[in-house]
Amino acid sequence: MLGFIYWSPTRSPANDDKFHKPLSKSNSRGPSQVIVMGDFNHQEIDWNTKTNEKGMYHCSQLFLGALRDAYLIQHIDTPTVFRHGHKSYIFDLLFTSEDNMMNSVKCQTGLSLSDHVIIICNLQVSSQN
Repeated sequence: MLGFIYWSPTRSPANDDKFHKPLSKSNSRGPSQVIVMGDFNHQEIDWNTKTNEKGMYHCSQLFLGALRDAYLIQHIDTPTVFRHGHKSYIFDLLFTSEDNMMNSVKCQTGLSLSDHVIIICNLQVSSQN
């Protein structure tokens, strides 16, 4: 299963809930490999500690819970968004259902005027007949 996500910073709590439920079940449908990537706009999450600074009921904590429920592993560990005069954040994320699916991840300077980096990764997946 391969998913690409853009999670708007102005999303509603109802949209958060519509995303968390299927995400938390994404790895429970059998042995298929899961890859989810995209721009998640969760600046309050510290990906080194997998915690958030907003509290237990904030949408970022619910997001972290859905990831834990799905046993998804986050592979990006350096900032992916650089805006002049602002702190850099890890907004662009890459999750897999198995740690060994990810051989390498590199972040390179974004295209043209983009404030996001380019993420180059080497995924190893197997086909199922």
